[in-house]
Amino acid sequence: MTIRVFNQRFSFGELWKLRSGLYRSLLHPLKGANFILIALSRLLKRTRARGFPPFLMIEPTSRCDMACPMCFVRRNRERYALGDMTFANFRKVMDEVGPSLITLALWGYGEPLLNESLPGMIVYARRMGVFTSVTTNALSLTEEKADALIESGLDYLIVSLDGATEDTYAMYRSPGKFARVVENISVLTKRKKGKGRSNPFVNLQFIVMKGNEHEIGMVKKLARDLGVDKLSLKKAWVFTKEEEERILPSDPKFHLGIYGGELDGSICSRPWNTPLITWKGDVLVCCADFSYAHVMGNVFHEGGFRSVWNNEKYRAFRRQVIEDITKIGICRKCAAKNYADGFVED
Repeated sequence: MTIRVFNQRFSFGELWKLRSGLYRSLLHPLKGANFILIALSRLLKRTRARGFPPFLMIEPTSRCDMACPMCFVRRNRERYALGDMTFANFRKVMDEVGPSLITLALWGYGEPLLNESLPGMIVYARRMGVFTSVTTNALSLTEEKADALIESGLDYLIVSLDGATEDTYAMYRSPGKFARVVENISVLTKRKKGKGRSNPFVNLQFIVMKGNEHEIGMVKKLARDLGVDKLSLKKAWVFTKEEEERILPSDPKFHLGIYGGELDGSICSRPWNTPLITWKGDVLVCCADFSYAHVMGNVFHEGGFRSVWNNEKYRAFRRQVIEDITKIGICRKCAAKNYADGFVED
């Protein structure tokens, strides 16, 4: 039996490992009250959100140390300015929204470990009772960075590994080095065990595609050998028919969706509860806005997050979601009817 938490399903044993961070964030009365206010705002179809987002994504950096062939940023590099969020700017955002925040995902369109302020950001967020998570390709995960993540108290670390052999890994993670990444993950889990720590909970994430589906059994063994806390088999998401033929695996249970698919008519929660703030302060309604088509404002240039959260642009976007979400381009492209459907329990 599994339980859905933060858009993924966990066994009771996995939740037990996560208990410290979950208790800290989910049982906080102010955070709970804010969550209810936001949920009611969406359910009652209010364009003005009565509260702050309970879930937030902050992009520590837009820089990356890989150039993966499937990466939408790589294919549209001219749209993305490169830079890091400073700790001072991060603190400004957290001082405003942190007290009501349940979870903070410290990632965006770059590799978070490249920002040297990342451990300090995690420490600052945890002091506010926030459940913290990071995703990484682990290429730059040195012993020093592993220790810094452990000591920061990071709750949850996702490591992307889309191959179980060097050749397959190179197809999707270029110019990553499979042996180095595997060794880096091993160093992290051994350092964590050596310190007698349960954090961070390490989730090895494997997107199942045509070129790697034959390695599912191998990656399961690799996950056990590495001593990670969880292996997630993630469904593939494509945008075109050409990508469908080239990328999607033969087993349809690993298909998240295809660009242009039918929307189910439900009111998406993300415009009410999960914005993304880029390294330079732009607020996006959703992490799937890869082209920056809907920038709601800038928290560093327009008086803080509060001034953006319920401005006319944000309220107009929520109004369109309520009235007819099919008229919004990024929503038509989104294959996820429910983010919990993005993974396969196996």
